[in-house]
Amino acid sequence: TFGSAVLGPLKYTIPVFVALSTFGSLNGILFTSGRLFLAGAREGHLPPVLSFIHLRARTPVPALFVTCTLSLFMLGADIISLINCLSFVLWLSIGSAIAALLWLRKKRANLKRPIRVHMALPVTFLAGCVYLVVVPMITEPISTGMGILMTLSGIPVYLVGVMWKKKPNWVNALQGE
Repeated sequence: TFGSAVLGPLKYTIPVFVALSTFGSLNGILFTSGRLFLAGAREGHLPPVLSFIHLRARTPVPALFVTCTLSLFMLGADIISLINCLSFVLWLSIGSAIAALLWLRKKRANLKRPIRVHMALPVTFLAGCVYLVVVPMITEPISTGMGILMTLSGIPVYLVGVMWKKKPNWVNALQGE
């Protein structure tokens, strides 16, 4: 292999560093996802209990509990299908954000922006996102279909939980309001 030819006896260090990098990435994801649940709850998009934080440690304990619970549900899945499904959703979301950026640059050109980049950069990045969304749709239609269904499953939750203002008392009780 390449590692054997280049590193010789140090070839065993590569898997160690890959594992360390993975743990670092996991650490960042846990910090981010807990805070995303916290922010969503504070904005009223998720149940209010997810906005609670530990008084001394200032960590979003209920949000981290939900993150860990959801992660445990995913342990039983085939890891390749899970990666295909989630990476498809990730690139679809990032591509949507870049498309929104391009739309705002055209429709609201007069807005003050603290950072401005040449249009070639977001256009090129969007092309890459489109590629990373379209190719899996062709090669892995079942995994990407599951990703689309998971993403679309948030629409009824949003409509009931956020958009519906005059809810019956039992719905408010379910949401913790």
